[in-house]
Amino acid sequence: MKWSQEKRERLTSLWTIVAAVVTTIALGLGFMQFSCTQAAQRELTRLQREDLELQHEIKAIELFNEYNRLMRDGANGDPGSNEDFWKDNLGIALAASIYDLVGEDKAWRNTVRWMLERHGEFIEKHRLNCDTYSGEFKAIVQTLHDGEVCVAASP
Repeated sequence: MKWSQEKRERLTSLWTIVAAVVTTIALGLGFMQFSCTQAAQRELTRLQREDLELQHEIKAIELFNEYNRLMRDGANGDPGSNEDFWKDNLGIALAASIYDLVGEDKAWRNTVRWMLERHGEFIEKHRLNCDTYSGEFKAIVQTLHDGEVCVAASP
């Protein structure tokens, strides 16, 4: 069976239209799939961020419990003893760790302030090696004490 030139041209045009429609549908489906994947990824990222914040909160609670045990059961030697030095030092380190984990939360910032107030005498006497603490934590310590709270940086 021989096809006339006109029939072949019509058939070619028809198949070109079909190909264009199929391509348009494929692109539309691809875009929809991309949009769905993007929305799912945003939701996953949000959930991961919430999970990380929750993990930080849990760790901060554990550290605060450790701090309370240290203050309750820690060294009870003579004031100024080596044991009391390390108890205060650890208390400040725990406060700094809590601040680094959840310092953006106002309630936790207030808790850290309260913790630091308990060690005011120690901070004023020994000052802090501020190279080991974040700038934000040093700023909180500074607001609680007049004068310099950092020891000179070692070379």
